[in-house]
Amino acid sequence: MLHVSDLLLQHKDISTFKELIAVVRERAKNEMFFRIDLKPPYPDTPNNWEMILEAAFSSANESPAIPTPATDNSEANDG
Repeated sequence: MLHVSDLLLQHKDISTFKELIAVVRERAKNEMFFRIDLKPPYPDTPNNWEMILEAAFSSANESPAIPTPATDNSEANDG
């Protein structure tokens, strides 16, 4: 079973939530279960971090596209 806390201990070089997503996707290829037991301490960790990590784990063997933290750019595209 893959635990978020274990990832944080094993990968102390990670400094952003985006990097954590990549590690979760890679490790998910060899794991069947995922336990979200600790909130990642990164400043860019979004409010919906649990959903994003779960999606990264679940979709690791399905598709390269997963949800990532995004800002609302709808205003920037309106004109």
